Amino acid sequence: MSNYIDAEKLKDEITKRIGKYDSMLHECSIPVVQGKREEAFALLAFIDSLQQERSSEVDLNEEVERFAKECGYKSAATIDFQFAHHFYELGLKARKEESK
Repeated sequence: MSNYIDAEKLKDEITKRIGKYDSMLHECSIPVVQGKREEAFALLAFIDSLQQERSSEVDLNEEVERFAKECGYKSAATIDFQFAHHFYELGLKARKEESK
């Protein structure tokens, strides 16, 4: 039995939920739904950061901008930068602990 989960299945489930949140937002603007949608995108970014072998010297601003474009945002200004930064740093910590 593996200690790892299937990241693609997890990402697919999160993406389905984003679609559900998008549908709900088309009907009415609910701050809680918007927050859940943003959190789901941040989780996708976190999963991607765990999957990628990158040095700790990645330009965070550049990475957030890249992620925003991948997710269909016009700019990173629509992403809660502090939220994304938190999970990025969490990923770096986890990687450092694994390498010890």
